[in-house]
Amino acid sequence: MANAELGVPSMVGELLQRGVGVHSSAMLDAEQAAVERSFGNRSIRILFATPTLAQGLNLPADVVVVAGSSLGDYRKADTLRGVRSSDATILNAFGRAGRAMVANHGLAVLVSDTPFFGPLHEGVGVNSVVQRYSLLSGSDRCVQVTSPIESFIERLSPDEPLDAYSLEELELVAQLGQERDQDDSVLSYTFGAYLAQRQQRELSLEAAAGRVRDIGVRLVEQYSMPEWMPSAAMKGGIDLLTCWRLWRSLNQLNNPLEAFATNDLKDCLSLFIKVMERMPPKDIRKILPDNVRAMNTVLDRMLELIGRDEYAVEWTIPDGWSELWSELAILIWKYMSGSTYADMATLFLSMESENIHGRRSQGQAPIPAIFSFVGRVLHHLSIYAGALLVILEESNFIDDQIGEMPLLPLCIRNGCFNRDSWDWFKYGYRNRMAAHEFALKFPIPEAIRDDSDIKRWIKVRRKEWLRGDVVETEADALKSVRLIIKS
Repeated sequence: MANAELGVPSMVGELLQRGVGVHSSAMLDAEQAAVERSFGNRSIRILFATPTLAQGLNLPADVVVVAGSSLGDYRKADTLRGVRSSDATILNAFGRAGRAMVANHGLAVLVSDTPFFGPLHEGVGVNSVVQRYSLLSGSDRCVQVTSPIESFIERLSPDEPLDAYSLEELELVAQLGQERDQDDSVLSYTFGAYLAQRQQRELSLEAAAGRVRDIGVRLVEQYSMPEWMPSAAMKGGIDLLTCWRLWRSLNQLNNPLEAFATNDLKDCLSLFIKVMERMPPKDIRKILPDNVRAMNTVLDRMLELIGRDEYAVEWTIPDGWSELWSELAILIWKYMSGSTYADMATLFLSMESENIHGRRSQGQAPIPAIFSFVGRVLHHLSIYAGALLVILEESNFIDDQIGEMPLLPLCIRNGCFNRDSWDWFKYGYRNRMAAHEFALKFPIPEAIRDDSDIKRWIKVRRKEWLRGDVVETEADALKSVRLIIKS
């Protein structure tokens, strides 16, 4: 299944055949599942993994070796938060040593970043090691969770002037809720309010909620926003000012809003891209690389064209900007329509297909570059597509007739090209390539439109297919699905 989606042989599969596993975020779900199953049933005895494996999976090992006494972002290595995060990551990994109900102990080995020096005549005892690496005296624990809005909530008092809040704090208003009839219920459910109350700090949620409403009213009036804008921002999961700029970009289209009533998902994507190309650099910065790279992808050329305006909210769209977004739209549609990672890499990196390989040791290699594109770019764009959908619904300009637009956020994120492929992904088998093959093999009848009826129809077709009632040539992805389900 991984080979079908990658378009090149999976190196993970090759390693599993040799009895070695790897686990990281730069892997397909099918690859991660294969590694987890293989390690769980002990068909592989060695597993190399990033810290993501230690955070939640119950995959105990006999021996855990942590390569490094300082893990995580090197830029935060000297900060208190960075040290705590690194220590927690190491201790969580150590917690995987020992198999419950099988062994009463496990072995954990920490390989230090730097040599351990000590006087030879004193020897190296436990106390000296613990003194050097204090984390070894701790117990298995999770990373301490904090709230970025805790201090903001504490300062939501009538005596605090509105000008005292930063732009980022003002943008939090949408997430906290500021409807005219809003009480303190939203604030009371936030983690920031919980922390403040747990620490017995003086906090009036009712007064804070009133202050949130005041700030929201001021922003709406200052930017001449529609009254429904705060509600749309909260439902769309983006900050208030970004939501307003998305609405502004929508109004700049030459296309009438009724154009979004199309039943063609590709047309919905085209309209969405036209909205996004009018968004300022500040709002699209998160989909772009940190710096212009030698890879010269469409994202690098976007960042290069933006130049010093990378965080601007008011700017003049430069020549060639629309063409770059059109190029990006082609790449997005390739993912949605079922192209392999290798095919996407030929377009994204301007490489010949024979030069695409499956190695993943470098971030600029073809396959890792597409993993980054899917995980970062498509993730954020799907959020914007969802926010745009909320705006279209809240505006009531198109009488709730928005065609296939409700599918766009989900189809961008999960790689589906129409309603059938999404329904098969949702109810048949949660794999992009398999969903496409199922949709082509078993198209859902037009007469079946109710969601519960679609679910029942798909379940029946899948059972018939598994029993072998349908005898036809199958794609590799479906052969793999059959083996996985029956195993």
